[in-house]
Amino acid sequence: MRRLLTWIATLTTCLCIPIFGVRVLRDVAVPESCVQLLDPVSGSVLTVDASTGHALMDARHAFPLPLVPRPYERDLFFFYQAAVSPDQRYTVDVIGEASTLDYQFLFGRRSEVYRRWLTHGDPGLYLAWSPDSRYVAFTESRIPWGSAVWEINLAVMKVEEERLVREEIATPVSATVDVAIPVWSPDSSMIAMWGSSTTGDLMLFLRSPDSDQSTTITFPQTRLVAQRWSPDSQRLLVATTTALFIFNPDGQLLHKVSLLPNFSLQLGWAASYVIQWSPDGQYIALQGAGRGEDLHQYDIISMTGEHILDTPISAMDAIWSTQSTTLLYYSQAVEQPGIFTVDTPSGTITPLVEETPTFLAEAAPDGSAWAIFTSDRSTADPNSTLHVIALDTLLHTTPFGILPFYDMYSVEWSPDSQHIAVSYAENGGSLVRWARQDGSAAQTFFVPDLDVYARWWNNDLMMLGKPRSMALPAVEPHWQLFDTRTKASWGMSAQAGEAILMWQSDDYYVLKDSSLTLYRVRDGKPLWTMPANDGQIEVFITPDESAVLIARSRNSNVGGELNLLTANGYQRVNRTNYFTQPAWSADGRRFAFMEYTFSYNTWPANRYQPLASLRRIVKIMDREGALLHEFALPAYAENIPYEYTRWTDCS
Repeated sequence: MRRLLTWIATLTTCLCIPIFGVRVLRDVAVPESCVQLLDPVSGSVLTVDASTGHALMDARHAFPLPLVPRPYERDLFFFYQAAVSPDQRYTVDVIGEASTLDYQFLFGRRSEVYRRWLTHGDPGLYLAWSPDSRYVAFTESRIPWGSAVWEINLAVMKVEEERLVREEIATPVSATVDVAIPVWSPDSSMIAMWGSSTTGDLMLFLRSPDSDQSTTITFPQTRLVAQRWSPDSQRLLVATTTALFIFNPDGQLLHKVSLLPNFSLQLGWAASYVIQWSPDGQYIALQGAGRGEDLHQYDIISMTGEHILDTPISAMDAIWSTQSTTLLYYSQAVEQPGIFTVDTPSGTITPLVEETPTFLAEAAPDGSAWAIFTSDRSTADPNSTLHVIALDTLLHTTPFGILPFYDMYSVEWSPDSQHIAVSYAENGGSLVRWARQDGSAAQTFFVPDLDVYARWWNNDLMMLGKPRSMALPAVEPHWQLFDTRTKASWGMSAQAGEAILMWQSDDYYVLKDSSLTLYRVRDGKPLWTMPANDGQIEVFITPDESAVLIARSRNSNVGGELNLLTANGYQRVNRTNYFTQPAWSADGRRFAFMEYTFSYNTWPANRYQPLASLRRIVKIMDREGALLHEFALPAYAENIPYEYTRWTDCS
């Protein structure tokens, strides 16, 4: 009996222990009973019960959208952005005043409110994630007490342990000439950072992320043009205005290479533009500036510091083959124009096309091919040819054969890089021609109007028309959507006069003339007409197309608006210029969004804290714009700039 009583007492004690860490909004998952607010830069997700307003931070780390590093406007004086780690697990928030470049860095994990301050008073300069996402490196600027000279801190944090090591660079560094930017090696084993001393010397700092001190290398009286690690991280090329230097990761100088005569490297060019390592890391192509007609030049050196060519080649642009040590380039040089390849082991230059390139190369979106127009003006009847060159094999095709000579052709790659299209005037109208990247399945479509411009709407549809300018594409009544699979076409606008394409998706588009008209892509049918609206817009349509929300960006000159269009009329449903992207429920009977409300008269004492009067209100409305519920967000979600909204269950 004593054992039985002891067992019962123990069991009773266990049952009385409260369970912590498990929270649900509802016991039973009900479809679309909750609204989720999503922040695409920090990964934070807040789930709000659409009936009660109860809110819960989502701890599942299941952010439904890809994180993107981009600026986010908080209010009139502050800006907010986040640098997302490559594995999408961590963020570093950057807050500060854009007018003074006074930034502070905060580290955090996805879907967590907590943020750790990385900077500790000194303004942050630049930050960079290691490719493996295990470390984040950043620099700070400081002015020591009693000094007027800027100095630099280089700090590295190991994110899993949140172990931060800050190094004070002893040598004064000028922050106005060459700013300290950490550059990671591809294998995340080393950081290279550079700066210019107040005496005009260039300084290179090399550091392992687990070390607390950098190796310093000084280059007297020169300027840095670019630095770039080799693909295998075993070499670092430093290009200065006077010479090239090849280092081991530990800072050992392997080779110093002099520049060829009449060849110079230009300050201000991006490192990827100046330095191109071959895929195997054995050769380097350098773009520089020449003199006279040879305005663009390339030099090729080996990893051992040897020049492959005796003189630089004149080239408008160059790129490595993705599967070999062959460099492809094209030139408009008077003595030898054309498209060429350079076999780097032997230095042999082989003509691929002996005609003058007419325009800059059009690269496929995925980088797998180049499209280059050439022209032959040696005969009384000049002509043009489009060459498509695959960058893996360097095989090239001419999918459309010999074309009439024009000063300008419209060349368009499909979004998936599988097709290429050209359009040009011919026989009183315009020809639109398209083919696969390998030159096969070439087809033609005639449009009975001159100067028609063709661009891909998606991978199957094109939009045909006459843009007024590249900055502001405009369409006229004869513009059409064209299906490349069936060659069926239909008009985009049945109204007279010019119309501007304001917004498009795979299924709908909006044109603006005297009003805004929403059309369906698959048949060109006009669905809704609404008052004309200035500024960038986004459109959100119910599944049955019975109602439309039109969101005008708060970054437009005229302020943000959210308007609802139904059979009963057109009305504004937001009260302030700041709101999240709205979302319709699946049945189209409700929509939700979050609105920011604050007073301009109350400012925080600390400029890195949010406005005390700032409130975030979640609104649930029916299809006619009637307010069903509204809830204020809890205090722990105050600092998160939510941007997207979606419906979900409350499990």
